[in-house]
Amino acid sequence: MALPLAAGLAGWIVAGLASGVGQIVAKTLVTLGIGYVSYTGLDALITLNEAQILTLIQTLPPTAVQLLGVLKVGTCIRIVFSALMMRATLFGLNEGVIKRMQVT
Repeated sequence: MALPLAAGLAGWIVAGLASGVGQIVAKTLVTLGIGYVSYTGLDALITLNEAQILTLIQTLPPTAVQLLGVLKVGTCIRIVFSALMMRATLFGLNEGVIKRMQVT
């Protein structure tokens, strides 16, 4: 007598989980898609700005470019832009939900 009740209960649990899994998968895919688009756009923006700054540094007189090379200014610029990228990524994520990103 207990066996049909257990089988029915197990069937209800499996059916409930199956209906909830579809929603979880859909939300996860949407979140990952929005995150990918945001990251790709932000990465393109930061890469463009970094390239422009390094190009402007190359237009300086040769002595200044050599001095900046010795001081590793190019490496410092890349570190700063990497930190900005990480801050924007972490700031945009809040408890698994992507917020609207604003430049402040």
